[in-house]
Amino acid sequence: MKKNILIISGIFMLFVFCSCATAPKVKERTDPDTAFVYGSLDLSGLYTRLMWVTVEQYEPPTEKPYIKTFTKEKVFYIQNLKKGSYSISSVGDTESDIHNIASDFGSFEIEKPKLLYFGSYKIIRYKSGRKEVVNDYSTTEADVIKGILVNTDKGTYWHGELIKRLEKLKDIESRKAKIPRAE
Repeated sequence: MKKNILIISGIFMLFVFCSCATAPKVKERTDPDTAFVYGSLDLSGLYTRLMWVTVEQYEPPTEKPYIKTFTKEKVFYIQNLKKGSYSISSVGDTESDIHNIASDFGSFEIEKPKLLYFGSYKIIRYKSGRKEVVNDYSTTEADVIKGILVNTDKGTYWHGELIKRLEKLKDIESRKAKIPRAE
């Protein structure tokens, strides 16, 4: 009996671990007039991990303005987003805490179909308890794309666009390396 409980507990823990460690696959583009938004948000300064990001649509008005993004570790992405004005409204972590983000942070507009890199940020907490969103220079756009490609089927429109963007970023980095530096 005790052995069965241990086996069942082990299987349950494996299921929980696997379900937390994987994000849903990136789907095929559903409409040629949509965008793919991606970025990174590090919550290690809050001693926790990112579980979800909620985006709020302001324009055009809609009955369901809140859209949950997909997350994997600190990478988040939302696919097939239609033209309009949006803002990141809140993020959730493994401790079931909700962190509301100031309305001046995280606003973006989609005017045409494209990939849109939101940026890489981290939330830090000061001893006073105040939280602040700051740039995360340790995570590059290429890192974020590589994290998304793991969940992207080859041959899909978004996979092709992400690969093109990654190649462009590599080209930019190789050109930077060839620039003579003043000493």
